[in-house]
Amino acid sequence: DALFNLANNASTSVMTVLDNGRIGVGSTTPWGQLSINPNGLGSRVPSFVVGSSTATNFVVDGSGNVGIGISSTSSYAKLQVEGSGKVLIRSTSSSWGQLQIANPNDGETTITLANNGTGSPGNDSSYANQWVMGLSPYGLGSNNFAITNVALGATAPFLISSAGNVGIGSTTPWKTLSVVGTLAVNSSAGPLPSLNTETTALFSRTGSAGQNNYLSLISGNTGNAGIMFGDTDS
Repeated sequence: DALFNLANNASTSVMTVLDNGRIGVGSTTPWGQLSINPNGLGSRVPSFVVGSSTATNFVVDGSGNVGIGISSTSSYAKLQVEGSGKVLIRSTSSSWGQLQIANPNDGETTITLANNGTGSPGNDSSYANQWVMGLSPYGLGSNNFAITNVALGATAPFLISSAGNVGIGSTTPWKTLSVVGTLAVNSSAGPLPSLNTETTALFSRTGSAGQNNYLSLISGNTGNAGIMFGDTDS
């Protein structure tokens, strides 16, 4: 039963206090210790705010969107956190700590890293630099993990297929490691020799004079080890 009821000039209940201690704002039947019903405010109007006239620490709007460190919620995110500090998610479990991102549908499930811009990252945003990683970015297969950016899109420079094959420069890796492009391996960060346009692989060692440079092929059993040369016509 209602212990206290506050109404406006139209006799519409504004706040109700039940005899069990529950308080309702915009609700005559509060289901929690404090229940706020924002139905009459609109979808983007703040329904619960913690802060002052000069700074807002926490806000929830009528659509259920939450903002921390901002005065108004985002139209493109359920949760938006702004501020100069870090965001920490810490597990107190002695076994594990996990950050899980799930999509109930067979679609893109990714994380976007962006800087030098404002608003929400994406193809139409103002961010100058954006990298996307996760499952099926730009439609690259629902069970493929890829890393790409907005400029490259579906031409991802790195992809792990559902079969576990790794592609560098290839979004359809056909072997455990598939590389499309020029492969260069050097023993240090020194400069590589000049390459002509027909070079597809380079193995180089940068060091002092007299040092040797070997390409070793070792068989793990009694079988042969070697290099085969040919072309697609033979």
